[in-house]
Amino acid sequence: MRRPHQLAIGLLALALAAGVARTRALAAEAETAFPLDGPRIEAGGASLRYVDRGAGRPIVLIHGAYGGLEDWLATGILDDLAREHRVIAFDRPGHGGSSRPAPGVSSPIAQARVLRAALSRLGVERPLLVGFSWGGAAALAWALDAPDEIRGLALVNPVAYPWPGPTGTAYVLAGLPLVGEVVAQAVAAPFGTLAARDAVERAFAPAPVAATFARSPIALALRPAAFRHEAQDMRLLKAAVAIQSPRYGAIRAPLAILAGRGDRVTYWDFHSERLERAVPGATLRVLDDGGHQLLHSHPAAVVEHVRDLARRAAAR
Repeated sequence: MRRPHQLAIGLLALALAAGVARTRALAAEAETAFPLDGPRIEAGGASLRYVDRGAGRPIVLIHGAYGGLEDWLATGILDDLAREHRVIAFDRPGHGGSSRPAPGVSSPIAQARVLRAALSRLGVERPLLVGFSWGGAAALAWALDAPDEIRGLALVNPVAYPWPGPTGTAYVLAGLPLVGEVVAQAVAAPFGTLAARDAVERAFAPAPVAATFARSPIALALRPAAFRHEAQDMRLLKAAVAIQSPRYGAIRAPLAILAGRGDRVTYWDFHSERLERAVPGATLRVLDDGGHQLLHSHPAAVVEHVRDLARRAAAR
């Protein structure tokens, strides 16, 4: 009886050691593929990596889960908008090359406050916010928390309401003592890499996976510390939108939503259509051939979406 028990423990230890080694190798590969260089700014206790290009009325780009400022660069969205505007994109606190000052900076409103502090230090006033997916929840929290500090909201497949069902098992496990460390250090990156192809295809469907997605920094998000931050964000997201969603009717800034009809991550009718009805004057455009990853599959539509709202906001 004792030998099988010892054998099982030994095999588990070997599997965990292999997982740790593979995680370290994948993290090194990710940081080689996505160098975390560029300017940084200290704000709200965090060191934020950012890109700041162009001149004119400011636009701030807020990325989603498992993303980073590279998503706005790889797709050409940032540079297209920078022809007419000053455009700033951040790695959100705890993501990409940005640090996270404390576990409490995990909710949309807390991250929005850190970004607001960074903009203040950069001398940016009343930006137009562009929020994708999780970043859409942060943009909405920002609009509710500091309505006089923004010119408008251009959202792309935003998370806006608490969804039915539980939070993902991996995110729950990542929050448990000891178990969470095992998940982050030995499990998330190897299994996430194996599952990435199916997950990416699902995020793009019905559109094909765009070539630019090879330059999306999802691999950085599977590093141990980054995955812990992703898990914290996702564990808090449902409760956060449950708290803020009853107040959406108070938003008075111009709001425009771009959604994909085929989105199987943040379903357009559950989030975007409801949000349009809740916010006075909001508009919604639904792309029949789009899924969740509109930044990569339909970058021209995203640029047009933001420019249209910028013109609308300027006319007020």
